[in-house]
Amino acid sequence: MECKFQVGQKVAAIEDLECGVAKGRILTVSCIEGGDFDAFDGTKQHVALSFYEVRTRSGYCGFDARFFRPVVSRKTDISIFTAMLTPKTEQVPA
Repeated sequence: MECKFQVGQKVAAIEDLECGVAKGRILTVSCIEGGDFDAFDGTKQHVALSFYEVRTRSGYCGFDARFFRPVVSRKTDISIFTAMLTPKTEQVPA
C-alpha cells in the first residue's frame, strides 16, 4: 500500500465533506491507518487519516484519504533581499 501522506503533513480538503470539513480547509495529519475500511459511501478505503484539528466521527476509523491532497509550500526565495544588501558602486564624473 503506497501512501502519499505522512504524520505532521499539512493537507487540504478537495471538496466539501458531509462531516463539516469545508473544501480548501487545511488540516494537519496526526495519524495514518492502513487496512480495508468501508467509507461512508460504501467504497473500499485503504488509508484513513486522522487530524489534530478535527475529531473523527463516531463509528469511523478516520477520514477517507481520497478527499485530501498534500499542501505544497513554495520555497522562500531570498534573492531579492540579498540583492538589496549587495553594495552598488557608482561612477563619479571626473
